[in-house]
Amino acid sequence: MKKQRIAAALMASVMAFSTISSNVFADDIVSPEAVSLEEAVLSESALAAEEADTAEDKTAEEENEVRVFADGFSDGVNGNVGKNYSCTADADGNVNLKITTANKGKFTNGADNYAYYAKEVSTQSDFSLSATININEYNSSAYSNPTSPHQSSFGVVGFDEKYSSDGNTGNQLWLASYTEKSSVPPAMTVLTRHKGDSTKTVQKVLSDSFDIATTSGTFDVLVKKSGSTYYLECNGVGTTVTDAELFTGSTEYIGFFVARNADITISDIEFSEDTRTVTALTLKQAPEKSVYSIGEDIDLTGAVIEASYSDGTTEEVD
Repeated sequence: MKKQRIAAALMASVMAFSTISSNVFADDIVSPEAVSLEEAVLSESALAAEEADTAEDKTAEEENEVRVFADGFSDGVNGNVGKNYSCTADADGNVNLKITTANKGKFTNGADNYAYYAKEVSTQSDFSLSATININEYNSSAYSNPTSPHQSSFGVVGFDEKYSSDGNTGNQLWLASYTEKSSVPPAMTVLTRHKGDSTKTVQKVLSDSFDIATTSGTFDVLVKKSGSTYYLECNGVGTTVTDAELFTGSTEYIGFFVARNADITISDIEFSEDTRTVTALTLKQAPEKSVYSIGEDIDLTGAVIEASYSDGTTEEVD
């Protein structure tokens, strides 16, 4: 194609020159249609560069394309996954989320590259998200990378950057299948990572380990947020994470993810959000203990505290 364009430009130049009277000297020739070989090559190079930029822009647009599902959930990727994933929902609201190309994505102590199905919420809101996750594929012999089978993962994810090219830049929270070493089977684990940290922080392991080549498994998961405290639960075993510095912007995202070779079906998804804000706290009943020694921790046993909300409602604070 490039040679054809240059040839056409040269032909136009020759034709323009051939129509000029022989009494006209070369210095007098001025033709807007005449194109030199150098000009033709430069023009072709500029056109090729423009086409490359257009193709790159289109690829970037497709890479970050957002599809909105039920209840405002959308799919996408963080890190080096590209378009090598699939996210589909059936009429009953069951969602299949999977990596479609072997060994794409990576979830390790130092890398967070995954595909997600998540919902944007205000950091000022409290919320609850629960679901049942069924494993369809985790890291079978058909997909497995013999040197890094521990890089597969799935579970619940919270993050504050919608798209990150390297997957390691935002603040993140997980209830995920995780192991640091390929020789150790994964288990459902609560982890956090602050922006700028080189590694994850393990908060607590919530399940027994399972076979890294499994093609089945059911996990009932729950995450509830109250203020800056998150309660995460897997199959009835839970823990809390309180971190006021984890999500400090105006929005965060909460949902589900897969990495490396994982393929899961998410069913019975239930999400609720409390957008009220606390306007006042009232001590309705004093705690039993009121005298302390220096350095002694406060004991609020017996205290009854009532919160007043922006919508005019009140309720006791747990």
